[in-house]
Amino acid sequence: LGFGFLTIGSVRQRPHPGNPKPWLVRYPEQNALVNSLGLPSKGAAHVLSNLAQAHLEVPVFCSIAGESVDDFTVVLEKLQEHVDGIEVNVSCPNVERDGTFEDDLAMLDILVSAITERKKRPILLKLSPFPARERDKMLQIVDIAKRRGVDGITAVNATPIPEDRLGVGRGGLTGSSVRGEARRVVSDIYEEVQGKIPIIGVGGVSSGKDAYDMIAHGATAVALLTALIYSGPGTAQIVNKELLEMLTRKHFSSIKELVGYHSRTPS
Repeated sequence: LGFGFLTIGSVRQRPHPGNPKPWLVRYPEQNALVNSLGLPSKGAAHVLSNLAQAHLEVPVFCSIAGESVDDFTVVLEKLQEHVDGIEVNVSCPNVERDGTFEDDLAMLDILVSAITERKKRPILLKLSPFPARERDKMLQIVDIAKRRGVDGITAVNATPIPEDRLGVGRGGLTGSSVRGEARRVVSDIYEEVQGKIPIIGVGGVSSGKDAYDMIAHGATAVALLTALIYSGPGTAQIVNKELLEMLTRKHFSSIKELVGYHSRTPS
């Protein structure tokens, strides 16, 4: 399909049904949607069984989630040797806990430390789409990631909004509607880490131009999902083709040369 890697999950320690349905509302005029799945999961043991039977030709990252530090570390230790990397999802807006792990920086520090002390694979930390007014808080989280030896950052998760048509009356907005905010967060993180930590840019990527812009703002790679729903399974190949054409047209010899270009170049 043209993807360079896959991220599965999020996976919980034990089976979990997720939120009451309906889970999904489409905004087709915006190429966007709102979901409130609530991280349903068949549990780590089930996923481990599936991984043992899978024969995938691209690297696989596993997103893990939980309600406690112990939840995260149990899933980490059970699955990490069967995948190529772990994404720690501390930012899902649709779970039953009151807020996310990002709301308590001391607890987040404990969690990230517990994860990195046990890691045998690269660790990514997935962050929320922090509004501009919370930039300082976001950079404190980035500092925790740097100090604790996190290998990369995924930015961003879905944007929480009210939506009465969903089972819980709220959900996470994804797709084209969040593209600008996602780029802003990626740019802020890039300026803080100065290329020393890779960033996976997520949010509204559906074309080669979207990928180009996200990378130019500081992403090392991009990921997408909502675009698959609207444009189908050929999306990644189209994005790759258009991105290569833009790199050639703008005289970049590689994606690496493009990373953070907007931050390094005076406007």
